[in-house]
Amino acid sequence: MNHLRNLRPDEIATLRSQACRADDWNQVWVPEVFDIEYVNHVRFSGVVKLGAFRKAFTLPGGLVNIAGFVMLPYIIVRWGIMC
Repeated sequence: MNHLRNLRPDEIATLRSQACRADDWNQVWVPEVFDIEYVNHVRFSGVVKLGAFRKAFTLPGGLVNIAGFVMLPYIIVRWGIMC
């Protein structure tokens, strides 16, 4: 992944309002361009490196979805930069 940064305080507040939790927010890393809208109800643990969540994909039946995390009880991850 290219240049990653820590979450800004306003992003942490938004994630908390979206029912996200982290053992240590300083260990959650994101790219400069990061779409926070697609991360909901997630628990982060350890060093977590997220992508931008800018890629759309089509599910069977033609439903279009955007990459992101919803309702994950626990995650330790390195997720692709363009996902």
